[in-house]
Amino acid sequence: MKIIIDLDDLGVNGKGEALRSLVFNQHQDGHFLFGCYETFDVNDGFIEIEPKKYKSIYDKIKPYDDFVDIKVIAYESKDIVTMWWWDGDGDLTFWIKGESHFYQNTDCKCDYEWQEIEIQEVPDDT
Repeated sequence: MKIIIDLDDLGVNGKGEALRSLVFNQHQDGHFLFGCYETFDVNDGFIEIEPKKYKSIYDKIKPYDDFVDIKVIAYESKDIVTMWWWDGDGDLTFWIKGESHFYQNTDCKCDYEWQEIEIQEVPDDT
């Protein structure tokens, strides 16, 4: 089944949650699991990457902690890049390749509080 979602018709929270459902395998064994909170399994078509591959996004979202080195996890498909990390709350970011902004939720157990953040230098998506 193929579905087309026009993100332009959605508010920022709807966009973030639509992207979450495209990235994470949230339906497992008859249960709904919240992506980047209850499951970190990504859907087929995503490969793990080094987050610094998309430096202009990574530099805006990377965690700062004087005491702990926090690892950023990143995956990409042909159309979407996602990055996340945890410091007590989960930080989840999605970028649709070629767009001039990305979507970030700094408390990813919530389906609200998504932000649309402009990218100063749009990464080359190759």
